[in-house]
Amino acid sequence: MVDSGKLTSSPLSLEDIQKIDESGLSNIDRHYLRLLAHCLGCFKSISANSLSGPIPNKADRLEWLMMQSDYINDKAFISAFLEQLDIAASQLERLAKERKMTPLELTIDELINAIIIQS
Repeated sequence: MVDSGKLTSSPLSLEDIQKIDESGLSNIDRHYLRLLAHCLGCFKSISANSLSGPIPNKADRLEWLMMQSDYINDKAFISAFLEQLDIAASQLERLAKERKMTPLELTIDELINAIIIQS
């Protein structure tokens, strides 16, 4: 992803983005799915790319975010992003519970299927 002329990393792969775009979901559902998938990718990154387990706790989220040098001095962004991670955490935990798995076991395909079922 390019932002202000510099390359920034994203927890979503090009394949993930293509799957979302080809899902046949409405624009708003695809946008929601991208946000949820992005948060899941962040949680996996915080958990050393673990493929199973719980959502990282708030202290671990803050520590991880503070290590992202682009955002260290932007207190408003950090606050807003942490709030969004809290919201995504509850949604992912609910979805994982419904599927009888841990939140970090969720995949992009699981997220897409969940949105399709809800639509």
